[in-house]
Amino acid sequence: LVFEKVMAVNRSTIRDEDGDWSDWVEIRNGGNQVVDLTGYGLSDDPNKLLKWRFPEYSIGPGEGLTVFLSGKVGKTEELHASFKLVAEGEPICLSAPSGNLIQRLDIDILGPDQVLARDGSGAYTVQNAAPGMTD
Repeated sequence: LVFEKVMAVNRSTIRDEDGDWSDWVEIRNGGNQVVDLTGYGLSDDPNKLLKWRFPEYSIGPGEGLTVFLSGKVGKTEELHASFKLVAEGEPICLSAPSGNLIQRLDIDILGPDQVLARDGSGAYTVQNAAPGMTD
């Protein structure tokens, strides 16, 4: 599992089911097996790695999964983490159900509709995002 893209100031890329322009992160399963994400965590606080936990959810090999970082709570069709990103930059962490860190990505300041995305070599670059950019 790896962070594929992160957007902290969403103005026109994708809307959530409420029509809001929420922050979002895309996680990719680069492996060749289905990964059960139940209990995995996302956080913007390295001292509290399991700030938000995935509900019962699986991601197939090669698939990407968008999680809105909206601060919304409750069950919805889409996944919404219980926190938002700060536009001035902060870390985002992905961790296993045990609390072990899988990946920490330190995000610098991102402008409106800019995304921090992995390129073909695995390095992260800031890109201007296009509407519907989650693939």
